[in-house]
Amino acid sequence: MRTQASPTSRLAASLLLLGVTVVWGWTFVVVKESLQEVDTFTFLFYRFALAWLLLLAFVGPRLRPRAVEPRVWGRGALIGLTLFLGFWFQTWGLHHTTATHSAFITGLSVVLVPVLGVLLFRERVTAAAWLGAALSTVGLALIVFGASPPSALEPGAGVGVRVNLGDVLTFFGAVSFALQILLVGRFARPQDVQPLLLAQIGVVALLSALGMAIFEGVTWPRAPVVWKGIVVTGVLATAGALWVQVRFQPLVSATGAAVIFAGEPVFAALFGYVLLGERLVGAQWPGALLILTAMLVAQWPTRRRVDEVLARRRPTPAGAQAQAQAQTQAQTGAGASAPAGTSRAKPS
Repeated sequence: MRTQASPTSRLAASLLLLGVTVVWGWTFVVVKESLQEVDTFTFLFYRFALAWLLLLAFVGPRLRPRAVEPRVWGRGALIGLTLFLGFWFQTWGLHHTTATHSAFITGLSVVLVPVLGVLLFRERVTAAAWLGAALSTVGLALIVFGASPPSALEPGAGVGVRVNLGDVLTFFGAVSFALQILLVGRFARPQDVQPLLLAQIGVVALLSALGMAIFEGVTWPRAPVVWKGIVVTGVLATAGALWVQVRFQPLVSATGAAVIFAGEPVFAALFGYVLLGERLVGAQWPGALLILTAMLVAQWPTRRRVDEVLARRRPTPAGAQAQAQAQTQAQTGAGASAPAGTSRAKPS
């Protein structure tokens, strides 16, 4: 069940989550800078190998592999595959689009989750989720097609109606991240969080190593900007962000955390403007605003969700109360582990 926290503790937790969001926004720029000196698979391998080793150092001593059901490792591998595809498409896309575009399009994964839930698992979708999907569709169209000449990516180009390859690849990444979040929500149990995390990050590192060996050749990055990107994304944006989420996100309401994390593309746009000179132009500004609005609308609690939470908090007989607590903890575990994949071992 959610931890009861004082206002001071909630404020501290919110500030730490905001710090994670700032780091995630910064990483879009950091990764794009790194990709000037290194190929996609090579960067992903070193990033996630470092993150996996750090997680193993913290989680490994408390993990008993023989006590983990074999199917948990299999599920972790499946989730890791979707996570790998998400980061592969996103990082590949950053070769061809701006950090700002990448951040806003990646944010669509939040809105795509309920839509894919309907298509793949016949899950119930709220009106807010459908509204978020509609708003994000319009916002995406404005981001991709709304550049007024000159184009934000190609100075001197004609009217900005051409589809950019990087934007398309990034959208596929957003779909993959949404699938990862869905699978975590279906498979994660409180006792499985640690093995699922290790399996996900390990699979991303392994598949990236295979891609590096087959398509790019095994190399040791030498440019300082690349190692800055590896350390920032591997330590701060993956392992460090995960620890902050698991430790402090339970002190903040789900809606509050969603609002904080929705600021990621805003910070990415800010860093992109300050550090890379990127900017949104023309109709892309309202497109970005629509995507931000869609992210918030899609995660806003409905009356049904509020009633479910209140029902779990009402006094119940011992057996029913234990069951309610288990359901609540399962949801908390799924929510805490999902960003580690997305975030979120985010792009972050």
